[in-house]
Amino acid sequence: MGTIRNRVTLVHHWNLDEITKLRDDAIKTFETDLDIHGIVGPIMTSLFNLEYTFMINGDCSKNGWGTSEQFIDIRKEWCEKHKNNGAVIVVVDMGDDYPSFIDFDSNKE
Repeated sequence: MGTIRNRVTLVHHWNLDEITKLRDDAIKTFETDLDIHGIVGPIMTSLFNLEYTFMINGDCSKNGWGTSEQFIDIRKEWCEKHKNNGAVIVVVDMGDDYPSFIDFDSNKE
């Protein structure tokens, strides 16, 4: 038995070309390399100031399972790869047994 945790990644950028590149790389990394389809959401436009956000859904597996550990490693690598490109990348960890928290924030060193 394990604890189910949902780690959702939010990616935000003011530049449409840049966030499109990030989303394309997320699709390649999470959907093509892991063969998981539909996990990367569409780019949404803010109501004001034309800023952009998309979401990478979590695997929603149980802590300690091989699929969860693989997904965690790949997500960490992807976030680190893109943390200094002007985007805000935040991974929110939420689910069973303990409170939600920010697992990764590109604004923090």
